[in-house]
Amino acid sequence: MTAPEMKLIKVSFNLPTGEFDRVKTLAVRRAIPVTQVLRQAIFVEQTVQDIADRGAKLLVEEPDGTTRELILGQTQYVPQLPKAA
Repeated sequence: MTAPEMKLIKVSFNLPTGEFDRVKTLAVRRAIPVTQVLRQAIFVEQTVQDIADRGAKLLVEEPDGTTRELILGQTQYVPQLPKAA
């Protein structure tokens, strides 16, 4: 599906302030909208999950030439919501 044919759905969700600040920082660094940062994050997460599902390794090569494996665990994030007053 090309971009003009893409059907959009409006979504609403809550993020902790610190996480949203990181998203905004990425948007500024990349000079793209916050929505595009979130789309890219979803794409990267799906790609990484596909790699893990195949049993493949994800390697990072540092500028000095050293290589290390990026180990991604299955984690569950449960946000701590403010308690009602």
